[in-house]
Amino acid sequence: MIGHTDPEGKIDWSNVVARQTGRIHIARNSTELREILPRVNPGDVVYLKNGVYNYSVDVLTSGKNDAPIVITRHPDNNDVMLTGDWRIKASHLIIGGFRGEWETNTWPGHFIFEGGSDNRLTDCDFGLGKYGEHLISIWKGSHRNLIDHCQLTGPGNRLVRVIVQWGGTLTGRGGTYDENPSDPTNPIGARPPTGNRVIANTLKGAKYIGKQKAGIACGQYIMHRWLNTEFEVKKNLFVGFDQIGLEFKTSKNSCLQNRFENFGSHKCALFRSGKNNLFQENVLKNIDQGIQVADRENIIRQNQFTTVTGDFAISMVHGEDLENRIPHNQFPWATKNRFIENRIMDVYRYGIEIGRSQVDDTGTSMSMPPMDNLFRKTFIRSDMGRAAVRQRAGQNRFEETIIEGEIPSGKLWDAGWNDAEEKKTESPRSEEKQKQESIRFLNAQVNDEFIIVDAEINGKRFKMKFSLEENE
Repeated sequence: MIGHTDPEGKIDWSNVVARQTGRIHIARNSTELREILPRVNPGDVVYLKNGVYNYSVDVLTSGKNDAPIVITRHPDNNDVMLTGDWRIKASHLIIGGFRGEWETNTWPGHFIFEGGSDNRLTDCDFGLGKYGEHLISIWKGSHRNLIDHCQLTGPGNRLVRVIVQWGGTLTGRGGTYDENPSDPTNPIGARPPTGNRVIANTLKGAKYIGKQKAGIACGQYIMHRWLNTEFEVKKNLFVGFDQIGLEFKTSKNSCLQNRFENFGSHKCALFRSGKNNLFQENVLKNIDQGIQVADRENIIRQNQFTTVTGDFAISMVHGEDLENRIPHNQFPWATKNRFIENRIMDVYRYGIEIGRSQVDDTGTSMSMPPMDNLFRKTFIRSDMGRAAVRQRAGQNRFEETIIEGEIPSGKLWDAGWNDAEEKKTESPRSEEKQKQESIRFLNAQVNDEFIIVDAEINGKRFKMKFSLEENE
């Protein structure tokens, strides 16, 4: 299947065409392309000559696993521009070699996999204008599609989006919520797009005018959290975003070996809801915030966070009531997540931040605080942060955690529990007091109950041991 074939570098179009066994068709404009597409057969090649293709196109004819249909630019041409929307309703296609530019926000997207499966979109340079949104969408039962070696540029709003549900009535505040949807007539329980992959692309963000969303988004609402989409995001470069890079709202997805660089604001990755998601071997460098996890049973393993200028490298928080769509007592709950062998270097505020449960206007808790999460073999180095770890709520385990560096505020561990205490514990010592005490925390080892600290006080080295429940 095309969608399950790992790309080995950029596609070689001459080799792909040489393996085709059908006819060659040549389109010189949008009108000819529309006339050709209904006549193609498995094994055929459709070449596009130079020009602007501004008509919308529906691709309805499928190839076969051993005889795909290829749609690409003519080998003697290198300036094929798409400005019309494409809907891929067929399967076993290889499409690419184009540029594309779109200025508007069009639902559900400009290049849409709509019921087509086992397709490959490759070697494209697509861009959105400053008001653009929904560049590539995977929708309506489209499975095992592959998007690889493309450059996707724009304001960052849903450059790639997996749309899980369409139509039907959503459960509102105070209504019921089925955590195991199984009724195929229920739109929430309908099978979502599964097994789609985004591999080895470059995604360039830009400032967006309007409501900010994610560069790659999977799922729309918290209500989709238990649906398995098995969406893979691997070996991509996310660069220059001023908002969220990647957002999962479903389960059983993976983010592997990606690079997140030069994020001016917001999180690189957000697991807003869902479980059994994997975030592994990613490099996050020169970023505002790293990854935030708000649901359960996810694995964050062997990632490297370097130069974090915002609030945190790793954060866990309560779930959110997105647009009041689910009852308070069914918020996602950050529990049983596993953070293994992550390295955090040079963080401005907190290496790890564990937030509190959310409360409503009356002070009633609307969700549980993060609990029963495991941090194992975490390395944190900071010479400027407020605290290496900030745990504001919940009971969570730390094993074999190493903390190095000098914390100017004098804290390795911040256990603020309410706003008043938080304000007190975050207040740094005055310069004069710091000078008088001359206290530096040099490194620490953390287990489930205690921190053992190497410190320097007035020029003398000491080893200290104290409970995690202590603030300083």
